[in-house]
Amino acid sequence: MTTTTLPAYSARLLERLDTLVSHPDIVLVNRHVGAPLSDAELKRVEHKVGGPLSPSITAFFRQCNGLSFEWVHRDNPRYDLKAHAFHERNLGDGAMDAIFGDGAVAIPALESIVDRSWQGILYGEDWGLDEWTLKDRAGLRPFDLYSDYSFTSFDGFTEDYEDPTIVLIGQHGATCEVSRISFTVYMEELIRTYGWRERRRIRFSYDTERLEIPESVDAFVDALRKTWPEV
Repeated sequence: MTTTTLPAYSARLLERLDTLVSHPDIVLVNRHVGAPLSDAELKRVEHKVGGPLSPSITAFFRQCNGLSFEWVHRDNPRYDLKAHAFHERNLGDGAMDAIFGDGAVAIPALESIVDRSWQGILYGEDWGLDEWTLKDRAGLRPFDLYSDYSFTSFDGFTEDYEDPTIVLIGQHGATCEVSRISFTVYMEELIRTYGWRERRRIRFSYDTERLEIPESVDAFVDALRKTWPEV
């Protein structure tokens, strides 16, 4: 029998984060790693969704059942010493906080994902999604609540989906934009960009000149300055 080794995304993402926050200009605001998903928790989730989960999803939550972090550059105009004091809790659980850091990942515990509807997360409205989208995407479940105006959802995560689709949903004024990529691509991109929020925003645009990610930590940290809003 052939055994497939699934990627250790959470471990790689945290190792990447540790590399970034060792830079003197980066402040770690939050870091939470949930305990591995238990057999009992997995059985409850499988009962709720009506069958086994995608192996890649099960493997991720077996590594940690919930994962969040937030980091910010010291020179970011939004950085505030008091507001960005370090805390350790899962940003993806409960009510969403305003996340203003340069980078953030906010993945709830698996059962919380299954139980929570994607509708009403942003300002309690449907943010201009058309009726077709609302009707055909009723099965979306929030996965990464990395911003107070954008998040990602699973579009199907049972065993029928070998590499589930991640749907990025972002509110921009009175409209909503949607982009779709695979779970594998999404996780690899999070790892490569340290959970940089701007990289996910760029997926909603055609600004291809800004898609290149600097390889060195120093170059990456310096590139952050180009993306800060005026405050």
